[in-house]
Amino acid sequence: MIKFIVDAISQGLAFSKTEARGTFILAVIVLVAITSFHFASEKMKVQQDEDFDPTELTNWVNEMEASYLRKKPVVEKTKFYPSARTKTTFKPSRSLPLPKSPEKPEVASVVLDLNTASAEELQRVRGVGKVYSERIVKYRKLLGGFADSKQLLEVYGITEELVDSINENFAVQTSTNPIDLNADSAKHLAKHPYISYDLAWVIINYRKQNGDIKTIEDLLNVKALNDSILQKLKPYLK
Repeated sequence: MIKFIVDAISQGLAFSKTEARGTFILAVIVLVAITSFHFASEKMKVQQDEDFDPTELTNWVNEMEASYLRKKPVVEKTKFYPSARTKTTFKPSRSLPLPKSPEKPEVASVVLDLNTASAEELQRVRGVGKVYSERIVKYRKLLGGFADSKQLLEVYGITEELVDSINENFAVQTSTNPIDLNADSAKHLAKHPYISYDLAWVIINYRKQNGDIKTIEDLLNVKALNDSILQKLKPYLK
């Protein structure tokens, strides 16, 4: 049998007799080794199965679980059951009052003289632009100064509301420039807003007939002068 296997190896693999025998012996050794390893493994497995006790594994798992439960903190869950007798009401929180900021002391506004204020100073008043301020200064010059702030209403375009605004920062603080009725010519007298050209000639003619005008009462004899015009002229007469 062995000789037959050796001849088959020699012919099949083109080996010599010596190489065929060596190959046969090597194959036998390998086969024996594999068989021995298989039997050894089966024996060890059977021995392990005989030594294994499933009860011990169960006990070990139980001990580990019990140890974990002992160390884990217990959190009790409480449920809230509202009582039918008591009602919980929630009141809105009251907002705290904000601290009051300290009141700033009122700064007294500087009141300027209406008879000396420039056009630029008058423009500080809201509503008084360049046009109105120039009209006020021009009319003030023709009058010889304001005797009363109400005379601002005689300026074209100025309203009572605007006069009130001007009075908040301006006031008449200086006297007016008087008119010399005995020296000025009719042309010069007629430049005053309260004296027309005709009235100026009436004054000149009265002065020629009766002499110089010494008192304001002398003007009462001038028929062209009514009481309304005389009251307006008083602050400007010497």
